[in-house]
Parts: sequence; C-alpha cells; structure tokens
Amino acid sequence: MKLISVYTPSHEILKDKWFLPSLRDDYELEIYPFDIQGDGKYLTPDWTRGVSFKAERIIEAIKQNWGQVFVYSDIDIQFFRPTKSVLLDAIGGYDIVCQQNDSLGQLCTGFWIAEANAKTLALWESVRECVKKEGRDQLAFNRLIRKEGRAGLCRYASLPAKFFCPGIVERKLWKPGNTFPIPKNIILHHANWTEGIENKIAQLEYVKKSVQS
Repeated sequence: MKLISVYTPSHEILKDKWFLPSLRDDYELEIYPFDIQGDGKYLTPDWTRGVSFKAERIIEAIKQNWGQVFVYSDIDIQFFRPTKSVLLDAIGGYDIVCQQNDSLGQLCTGFWIAEANAKTLALWESVRECVKKEGRDQLAFNRLIRKEGRAGLCRYASLPAKFFCPGIVERKLWKPGNTFPIPKNIILHHANWTEGIENKIAQLEYVKKSVQS
C-alpha cells in the first residue's frame, strides 16, 4: 500500500528526524519535495503554494492508483505504533477516513486513508479549485465532504483519537511550555495547532518525551 507525502525545504528536518525514523509500516513511500522559499507559516503565499502542490499530488495519486486504497500523510507527524492494519479496518465501507482535527468533529487533511475512485477524485478536484480562491484546503475539504455526504456521493468517517493532534483535546493554538493530555494508546502524533517550524519541533519533542515517560 502506498503512502503519499510532500515537503518543502523548511520541513525537510521533520521528514528526516521525525517522520521517516518513526514510521513502523512497510508502506511504498512516495514523498515529493517542493522547492519553495519561506518557513511555511500558515496562510502565507509560500504556504498556499505548498497546499496547492499537495492537492495536485493527491489528485495524481488517485488517478495512478485507481481502485486501490492509499494513505496520505503530512510530514509533521511522528508514529508510535503501526498504522496499516488499523487503517485498512477503518476504510471498510467508506471512501475516505480522516484524522480528527478538533473536538468539534472537523476532519484533518493532514492524515487519511482513501480509496482511489470517482468520488474521492471529484472531492479533491473541488478542493484544488477552492485552494486557488481561498488559499487553504482544510475548511473547503470539510465543507465539500459534508455537502457530498448529504447527497450520498462520498462516504466518510473519522479515525479514533489515538491518531492524535492537540486540537482533539483543546481548540487552542499551542506554544512551547503549554501542556495537553496524550492518549495512552497513541498511534501517531500530528504536530499541528501551532505556528512555525520551531514550535512544531518543540511539540514533537514534548509529545515524544511524554510518551516515553
């Protein structure tokens, strides 16, 4: 099974120090570099170009893996347990199953498993067009997938909280020194709900130390 990811120069350290060394499964990796300048700060022009690049690679992956399931993962993720078997169980009966982004049930576009089919292709092609207008993908993704879901066009679900990010327990921007509870059975940690590469690294270190202790 393939795992797709993208990264920019500012996030290469996350790929090399956190993402790849912690991966516990034998995925067929397709990790695409995108050579843009900047530190990837939320909603800056370089960040938006990176999101557009991500959407293009996802659409490409759907077309190239038609009828199969694959995983997409952002690069600011560290793994603590194998994911493949859990994800394969989760995708049964659905077109796409995503990490939760917050306690309100919003879905995260940073980690998910999907079947490459006409429904997920239409979804991500629509997201790509919204990125051009809105500069980001996650709000559009949640809006579109719920619209399609009501029409019965796209079957979706969310992964359990052990696919963890801080927004699941507190919808608040994280800064170094802040604490949050971490699931005892955590499978992975997505370092979001913070800004800047330094803060992401600090959050990755905080969660890793907490889990190890």
